[in-house]
Amino acid sequence: MGHKFYDILGVSKDASKEDIKKAYKRMAIQHHPDKGGDPEKFKDVARAYEILNDDDKKRKYDQLGDERFERTDINEHGFDPNSIFEQFFGGGGFHPFFGGEDQFMRQHRHENVRKKARNVHHVIQISNNEAYFGAHKTLKISIQKKCFKCLKTCDNCQGRGQVNSMQRMGPFTTMVSQPCHICNGSGKVSTNNSSCGDCKGKGEYTEEKIIELKIPMGVEMGHKLVFNGFGEQPQSENDVPGDLALEIFVQPDPLFERNGLDLIYKVTISFQESILGKHISIPHYENSVELNISKFGIIQPNKNYTIPDKGMKTTSNKGNLILKFNINYPSQVLSEEIKNKLAPLLSPLS
Repeated sequence: MGHKFYDILGVSKDASKEDIKKAYKRMAIQHHPDKGGDPEKFKDVARAYEILNDDDKKRKYDQLGDERFERTDINEHGFDPNSIFEQFFGGGGFHPFFGGEDQFMRQHRHENVRKKARNVHHVIQISNNEAYFGAHKTLKISIQKKCFKCLKTCDNCQGRGQVNSMQRMGPFTTMVSQPCHICNGSGKVSTNNSSCGDCKGKGEYTEEKIIELKIPMGVEMGHKLVFNGFGEQPQSENDVPGDLALEIFVQPDPLFERNGLDLIYKVTISFQESILGKHISIPHYENSVELNISKFGIIQPNKNYTIPDKGMKTTSNKGNLILKFNINYPSQVLSEEIKNKLAPLLSPLS
């Protein structure tokens, strides 16, 4: 009458429950299929723990032995070895030997999560004239893709992308997990199929894409246009591509300063023109703005003069054109005779 489950866990018949748990943890890690272990041995380890950790089953097993117990135990083919494993290592628990959560288990729990590849950012420069009217540009971009049709599972890491090794440090055993150097952590390697119409056996290929760039009128610095899926491409079949974000850079205009939708235009006039007025022509984007500044009265040097609705525009708003005047004052010293002549003319203005 044999009792193989004690041998599977490497414990004696009088082993305590704590000894049985420790033995199971050690053997489960060693034989787990995802770490290169034998699936049948992993199942046997779980089965042994299920029986020996249960007081009633253990008593019955000790009395009947292997053969007679297996014939009478209705759960022989109904238990899940992975569920026992997850009770010990899943759900953010702590590994009994490593002092923290097992890196292998983190990978095991998240292996089905789809990852998004890196987003790519580029800057598109436009003139303020293009920003005023809006613009339409056609861009040709090249996307580097991995040929998933020509990939196979990496033999070195069995498709996990990670290779694990056990290192002993004094009384402790530590697991070290590193990206596989054969597949660079992807879990797949190229079959070098030279007959592939896409990659010609290289495992990667370039795909040319045409994107239509519609720049809205009135666009401001920093505006982004996003093209989903045109960023960095996935290295795994289960992952999704990143996005391409094009950021608008509006170049400074030689004639206007810009503040949001407002356009600021600076004009230099003489002292005489600031009093008597002057006709000026402002080279606006649509049509030049003709204006006699005498409508503003005597021009002040530190004051803004606004022409409504002549700034930048969007589909729903319009900015203003703001005039700032720089006045060239005469530098000569006035004689008393000239002062006396000007005094009666200027007194009504004071």
